[in-house]
Amino acid sequence: MTTTGPVGHPDPFSVRGLREVGPLPGTRQEWVTAAARVSGVLLALRAAEAAGLAAPPPPLDGGRTLRAWARVVRPVLDRTEHVTVPIGLGDLHVLAAAAAALGTALCRVRSGGGPDPVVDVLRADAAAQQATAGQLVMQLARVHGTLTAGAPGTAGQIWQAGALSPVDDEE
Repeated sequence: MTTTGPVGHPDPFSVRGLREVGPLPGTRQEWVTAAARVSGVLLALRAAEAAGLAAPPPPLDGGRTLRAWARVVRPVLDRTEHVTVPIGLGDLHVLAAAAAALGTALCRVRSGGGPDPVVDVLRADAAAQQATAGQLVMQLARVHGTLTAGAPGTAGQIWQAGALSPVDDEE
């Protein structure tokens, strides 16, 4: 069975397989906070898209990233300390591409590339969360990097780097 994207073409994010994720760095509160921040911006982007106010690029379009995020974050938040949980590789690929798309859009606007409704939504949601747009993008990349790290020590370094690094925004 071939998975297709919204326009009937093969979906480049339909990677099959699972990644077993074991003990993770950080506290449950830190994970809940990161999940809430990313969920907020993904919901805001989906609402803006549904209202015709923004046209998010793939894979942020059509709620695809929001669904992948839910499938990834739910088992992570539901796990107990030393339980291994399976996470879909396709979903991890979607999250990586989403972080890259948001980061690219933000950089393009910062470098004078003109207004972008997706960045406007990102910035508005960041302001509502008392954060910066860069910090929200960083949280998505932080979770992805931690879940895909090759070793527990590397996962810990990625998690801590995301917690300690303020993102400088011009906002």
